[in-house]
Amino acid sequence: MALALAADAGFRASPADAPRDERPAALAFGASVAVHAGLAAVIALAVGGGGIGPQSPPEASLRATLATPAQRFVAPEPIAPPSPPAARSVASAAPLPKAVVNAPLSVPKPAPSKASGEGRVLVQVAEPDVPPTREMLATLNALHPGAIRIVPEFQVEPAGAYPEAALADRRQFSAEVAVVVHADGSLEVVQGTFEDPIFRDSVRAAVASAKAHTPEIDGKAVTGWTLLRFYFEFVGPQAAGAVAAPTR
Repeated sequence: MALALAADAGFRASPADAPRDERPAALAFGASVAVHAGLAAVIALAVGGGGIGPQSPPEASLRATLATPAQRFVAPEPIAPPSPPAARSVASAAPLPKAVVNAPLSVPKPAPSKASGEGRVLVQVAEPDVPPTREMLATLNALHPGAIRIVPEFQVEPAGAYPEAALADRRQFSAEVAVVVHADGSLEVVQGTFEDPIFRDSVRAAVASAKAHTPEIDGKAVTGWTLLRFYFEFVGPQAAGAVAAPTR
């Protein structure tokens, strides 16, 4: 910069001497032009390549960039994708069975009864005017002499049961039975007066279950006798076909 000003000063002072020598002036002018051109080039380079003068090709900046020290980059290791959630375990891969329904329990059916129905027993005191059979009177006189016929007053009524042996045939049965009433009020079938093989035990049990008041005459306890009428009936849908036993 100082060189250019000095040259410019020398050039400006020289016109007074120009007529004496023109060659040094021309040289000085050329030197000034060269100095200005160089100065302009330096300023252009300092600014960054702008202004007058040839521009640096783009390849120069690219080479300058590539000339920087190589940097080492470490490629990150690939991250394994997260494993899918484990499927829930199932009891079985087989198709689910159909709903299990408990089979109905087999209930044994009752054996068909030969008789559909039931039997019942009715007991009542026969009327005083109903006479006993000759066999009954003979047995009474032999076993219980002096017994008097009475109409008993029961404390406990006789309760009979229909015999199972009669259910099969659905038998209907009625009979008049001679019964002795003891002084203590107990009752008993006169022996030998009723011996039916099917209804005998039922009649005897019914008579023995009864209890009567002590028979008395003029305030004195006596042994009495009476006739009890038994009815054995079959009750049910098939009662119409019941077999009637002979009445005694």
